[in-house]
Amino acid sequence: MEQDLIIGIDSGTQSVRVIIFDLKGQIVSYGSAIHAPCTTLQNGGVEQDPTDIWRCFCQACRQAMSALPGSPARIAACSITSQRSTMLAVDKNGNALRPAFSWMDQRKNEEILTSLPERYRMIQSGAKAHWMKINEPMVYDAVHCFLPVSGWLTRRLCGSFYDCEGSVAGIWPFDIAKLAWSEDVQLYEAYGLLPEKLPRVFPPGELLGWITREAAEETNLPEGLALRAGSGDKMCEMLGAGAIQLDQGYITYGSMAGLEVNILKPFFAPAGEYWTNPAAIPGVWNLEFAVQRGYLMLSWFTRQFNLGEDIGCSGEEFLGREAQALPAGSDGLVVAPYWMPTQIVHGARSVIMGLDDHHSRAHLFRAVLEGTAYALRQGMNRMVEDTRHPLTEIVAGGGGARSDLVMQITADVIGLPVWRVQTADTCSLGTAMLAAVGEGLCESFTEAVDRMVLRRECFEPHPRRQAIYTEIYQKIYKEIYPSMKQVYDHFNEVFEAIRKEGE
Repeated sequence: MEQDLIIGIDSGTQSVRVIIFDLKGQIVSYGSAIHAPCTTLQNGGVEQDPTDIWRCFCQACRQAMSALPGSPARIAACSITSQRSTMLAVDKNGNALRPAFSWMDQRKNEEILTSLPERYRMIQSGAKAHWMKINEPMVYDAVHCFLPVSGWLTRRLCGSFYDCEGSVAGIWPFDIAKLAWSEDVQLYEAYGLLPEKLPRVFPPGELLGWITREAAEETNLPEGLALRAGSGDKMCEMLGAGAIQLDQGYITYGSMAGLEVNILKPFFAPAGEYWTNPAAIPGVWNLEFAVQRGYLMLSWFTRQFNLGEDIGCSGEEFLGREAQALPAGSDGLVVAPYWMPTQIVHGARSVIMGLDDHHSRAHLFRAVLEGTAYALRQGMNRMVEDTRHPLTEIVAGGGGARSDLVMQITADVIGLPVWRVQTADTCSLGTAMLAAVGEGLCESFTEAVDRMVLRRECFEPHPRRQAIYTEIYQKIYKEIYPSMKQVYDHFNEVFEAIRKEGE
């Protein structure tokens, strides 16, 4: 029987999606499950239940397999991507020893080695394994391996402590330029990690193993199905959107809102304003600017209005319809979406400027969308300035890309045409494309894009709205952080003292 189907798996922060694609990029079967909310601790910690991650993963797999028309023998391979910078500590059997440290975790280490260089001391201040070493020494000593979510799922599926290169960029001692684990002893010390307690990593598309009988019984995935290495979630999204040329940018509207561009040689931001990662294409690198908790905060915002179930659509869609009728600039309301501190706005906290009693929930909803787009424009400008590779177009994906309002605001603020492709699930599609190339079903990534990615709509910038947004961006948005930096310093100082008094 011809093997003409591929499974792309995206294990995210809020949900997991298991999607079976054909070689034209069309969805054949779909499974998904919603995760329980992460647990937020008083010390800034954010944790996720590994049991829930696996339960939802199995549920989504079984749903996709049960809805599959025809024989499972048509499936050639599967591949996994997952939320990055989430860390699990496991024993030799792959069992989690404690809740996973979420990528949103902000707890800090009080005990820092002053013998380390300043840059490494900064790493150590937020290193999760080092926090375990100090605060949970018995658990730390019992750890056999520290794994990203994708690596942990690989262990559950195939029995090996393997993962992909793209999953270990970020909070791991990985040499991005060499695409290999670092040889810097001090870096391991800063992270609180040992080389022998890390997974073996592979380039995108490489064979990681085969689905075991035990895993097949829990997931309904075919026993013996090949599991191919994926890449980081946003890098897979970029591939799934077909944005693989150097003049194309990719904007993702998911739990993190981000802007991605590909480059042929590794380039690192002078002050850490954006990240450099392995791209989904082997031997290529990716630059990433992030608005942390971007659309996660939009979901939170929507829930606050308790719109109920009788509105006939999601809360985001309902508020989007209200916001559609409002003018660019939200009638004088500007939001700076500093949901989490970053290097580009170090120590900042979110700002709502211009709020008064004539503004409605729709104004605030639209202002959040506009503020996110302003932040992405700022990141784009910085990357283009550094790399000297101007962008000519944007492709967008993620849940937010389903909204015409989001797409048009993005085009108007960024000032470039923004494309939507045939699916908002570009992450799962890109992951499936890695498996397709790895299995030889597509000879190259260019062929995979040509065969599996279909452009649907293009949103062109509207000249008048673009001019309004540019004036707001230049004269207001860009000035919020510099003009308030001292206020942010005082804010953090005051509320950190209050937090410590309450402990």
